[in-house]
Amino acid sequence: MRRQFFATFVIMAVLFAAAGVASAQVFGVKGGVNLSTVSYVDIDIATPQKPGIVAGAFVRLHPVKFIDLQIEGLLTQRKWGVGGLEDVGTSITNTVTYVEMPVLLRYPLTTAGSVRIRVHGGAAFSYLLKADEAVNGETFDSKDAYAPWDVALAAGAEVEWKDRWVFDVRYLFGVSRLYHVEAEIPAKARSVQITAGYKFK
Repeated sequence: MRRQFFATFVIMAVLFAAAGVASAQVFGVKGGVNLSTVSYVDIDIATPQKPGIVAGAFVRLHPVKFIDLQIEGLLTQRKWGVGGLEDVGTSITNTVTYVEMPVLLRYPLTTAGSVRIRVHGGAAFSYLLKADEAVNGETFDSKDAYAPWDVALAAGAEVEWKDRWVFDVRYLFGVSRLYHVEAEIPAKARSVQITAGYKFK
């Protein structure tokens, strides 16, 4: 697990460094909270949101003049419960950890002053690192139940303050199956990410 985690972030660091040197653009770091739930197909299961962490870095590129691109490398934790079990004295929490790479197009709504607002949209590609299920406080490894990759559409907005601080709210709409095909559970992930970041010049 540690080797896999380390190798993934070494690859991300190399990609970010290469992109920065090639395009002489801006780097930044960010962190915050991830609020996730699961949408099941034809199954009525409540999955109350639980806060998970999200942290990583971003680089902004301008491959051509009219395109403003942001690429991120994130460690993101999705957590949700299973509702309707309180009456039988059961508590279940799922915790799934991914390396996530959002690729976003950005569009400015305001460009002057100390506060600037942009909207963004694109896709987020995630690779599964770890998955656990806690039942009444006892934790089990559940990684085999999940698909190794996840793809989501992303849309959100950001506020940049004093050309340094960046506050971001984003919705992720999963389009790939959350669970492994053998699990035969038709479900897709939904998440809201709220982050704060710092941009280096």
